[in-house]
Amino acid sequence: EKFGVFVEFQILGPLVVRSEDREVAISAPRQRIVLTILLLNPNKVISVDRIAEFVWEDPLPQSAAATVRTYVMRLRRSLGPFGERIQTRAPGYLLRIGESDTDLGRFLAHRRAAKALAGDGDLAGAVEELEHGLRLWRGDPIVDVACSRLHAAEGSHLRELRLHTLGWQVDMQLELNRHAEILPE
Repeated sequence: EKFGVFVEFQILGPLVVRSEDREVAISAPRQRIVLTILLLNPNKVISVDRIAEFVWEDPLPQSAAATVRTYVMRLRRSLGPFGERIQTRAPGYLLRIGESDTDLGRFLAHRRAAKALAGDGDLAGAVEELEHGLRLWRGDPIVDVACSRLHAAEGSHLRELRLHTLGWQVDMQLELNRHAEILPE
């Protein structure tokens, strides 16, 4: 389903939300955590309790559930017309986005396309797809989201995925006898 307003979410580097040609400021640290959790789990219901585990270090405040709901309300307001993409679904929230709405979604799509091309024997095409995907990275993922648990769990997974993709690309370039092109890597 397409929404009326174009929005792009970037997490392969600092967290950026862009609508048309302008950046949407999400400055509150805990709202950034909530948004990042939802972005890392697109179109999946994430429980309020799970969100609270990332927003606070132990122990959780007694008001954690109510406060998470307040953060989501404020986040929707900050996102303006596309705040409607954050939907309430028991027992928590769901962010409705398409694969092309996030740099991570596009990166994963390039990996899938590369796998299909490599499976068909088109290594040069696969290498090109991986190059397109790797260009989406702007640095350490979610580097400016203040949540050590998120960095430990999701950040390390994303870094490993990037390194695996680089390794895969190098292997295919070696098979194509492109030794000179991979020396800088």
